[in-house]
Amino acid sequence: MQRLLKLIIVALIIVGLGACSRSFAYRFADTYIVWQARDYVSLQREQREALSDEVEAFLQWHAETQIPRYHLTLETLEADITEATLDPEAVRQYSDLAADFWFQVRSGALPAALRLLPDLSDAQVDELIQSVADSIQQRLDEYQDSTADERVAERRDMFQQQAQRWLGAVTEEQQALFDEWADSIDDSNMLWIEYRLEWAEQFASALEQRNHSDLFSEQLDGLFLEPENLRSDMLITQASAAKEVSQEHLMTLHGLLTDDQRLHFAAELQELRRDLRSMLRSRDLDIATMTF
Repeated sequence: MQRLLKLIIVALIIVGLGACSRSFAYRFADTYIVWQARDYVSLQREQREALSDEVEAFLQWHAETQIPRYHLTLETLEADITEATLDPEAVRQYSDLAADFWFQVRSGALPAALRLLPDLSDAQVDELIQSVADSIQQRLDEYQDSTADERVAERRDMFQQQAQRWLGAVTEEQQALFDEWADSIDDSNMLWIEYRLEWAEQFASALEQRNHSDLFSEQLDGLFLEPENLRSDMLITQASAAKEVSQEHLMTLHGLLTDDQRLHFAAELQELRRDLRSMLRSRDLDIATMTF
């Protein structure tokens, strides 16, 4: 369940805003994103202003074109859960929708990247590449400092936390299902880290061509829109298997939900939709008058 919900919601929480009030954070997302960018590369005043303008335009596009889609999807999901009509085909459709949401966000960010990155100096590019490498190294260090048993325990804890959030109290049978679910997913962390390393290497190569617009555009298109092409065969296989396992367990869980849990789940989705409507109002938009 957590995997599916994370996929559906991931595009709505832009670059780590989930720790704050979603609607409040969305109002200041432009400032937040600029701050985050400065953690990766030092920018001149003109570059910060250009980034701010691009982020503002992106967030407006996101609110006008994407948030209404999230709202509709969550409304449909609520009906499927409360009316107990969720089936394997619906799960696959939600998964496909979530993937498309994330693709649309990447597509929406690409034009800004093509305009902003060529203005970086050689020194700024070196700083950016090093920052990306440091981020990946930090993830690698965290992985190497943990044992296989600790990583399984972490997945179990994650499942338990998400279950309590979305369902409230869980039954012993459901808890056993969550434990089995967590145990059945192969540890692919190292494969994901290798994928990130390959992406970072290709990104660094693309930045070397940033002053050659056609070549740079072609390379960045691939990195933003088709990054999956850089995944290893083993990662593709494991990710596909994990997705199938999660969908099977999700359907089993769906059959074990109590009436109270369905109501709890619906209330959580309703809160998310309220947050989405508040995000729209912060940009002078009203879901009732929008067409999508």
